[in-house]
Amino acid sequence: MAVDLTDDEEDNPIKDIFVQSTDCQNDAIYSFMADRSFTFKQGLTAADCEQKSDILGTWQFTGSVLNFSSACTIFSSQINLNEDETAFSIESLLNIRDINNQLVEAEVTYTYTKN
Repeated sequence: MAVDLTDDEEDNPIKDIFVQSTDCQNDAIYSFMADRSFTFKQGLTAADCEQKSDILGTWQFTGSVLNFSSACTIFSSQINLNEDETAFSIESLLNIRDINNQLVEAEVTYTYTKN
């Protein structure tokens, strides 16, 4: 599904949500430690971000399911790990509000790479 998220005077929906998102939204870093703790930081390194996240918790990877536990909440997601284990992707079905304020259901794939 193509979605137009940018208010740029053009009707130009595309499938790449990343290029239409703000630097603050794209500033997302997972850190997985050997002791099974993790951090998720969003909007902390990009300039002038209003919404910031700094989440701590624990993680477990079993089969192809990645489990996160933080603040009494457990989130489980099937992930696709690449062959050399330098990146993983998660697919989610989301309702995204486009530039015309319409809700669009879209399957979104988030890909995180090892830094």
